[in-house]
Amino acid sequence: MALAVNRVAELQGGIVLVDRGKITGEMRLEVGGLMTSRPIEAAAASLEDLWSKADALEWIGSPGFPNT
Repeated sequence: MALAVNRVAELQGGIVLVDRGKITGEMRLEVGGLMTSRPIEAAAASLEDLWSKADALEWIGSPGFPNT
């Protein structure tokens, strides 16, 4: 948890994915830590990359990102 929080602070806001003590994905959200000023194409590509990395992990005993 500390690794993720520290990386989010370095990014000045965003989303960080950590698996077994290593950062495996991240998305910078530099506007208030909740939004981005990057072009939509760049933001979408970053989010898709993060989502695919999250989907490759095992979540609560089952593969794939939970779709709830």
